[in-house]
Amino acid sequence: MGLNIPLLNSCCFMSIRTGALIVGGLQLFLFTLYFAQILVIIIRYAVMENIVKFGDLIRDLLIEYVDILNIVFAVILIIGIIKENSGFVASWLLIELTRLVDNAWNTILTSFMYFHISYLIEELLVLGFDVICAWIGYSYYSTMPKSNKYIF
Repeated sequence: MGLNIPLLNSCCFMSIRTGALIVGGLQLFLFTLYFAQILVIIIRYAVMENIVKFGDLIRDLLIEYVDILNIVFAVILIIGIIKENSGFVASWLLIELTRLVDNAWNTILTSFMYFHISYLIEELLVLGFDVICAWIGYSYYSTMPKSNKYIF
């Protein structure tokens, strides 16, 4: 017995496949933009502090591995939709579920430690957007033909 999550038939007056492609493209754009912003901040800090050790710069970049993984899984979602590979879309759904749980948990912990209403509202909006993206992805996954292929 599983969850009976209602499925979407369309997304913003478009097919659910187009909606899922928009979700993948939007996530790819936003995660790439965020990673580029972090990269600029790290490089600016390295230049201002005269950090000449290449290892320190690489270490700071490796801390942002979650952003790199988000970019990779957004690409996996887009490839899975284009090639109609249910394994790719399922792997994106698992990652999206872990992101949802992580975002919810971090919002709760941060709100208890440092309560700022503006932060709470912003994080709840981001969490709601992530839930809608996961719902669109799940609706597409449920309607697509399942393949017996492995993920990779």
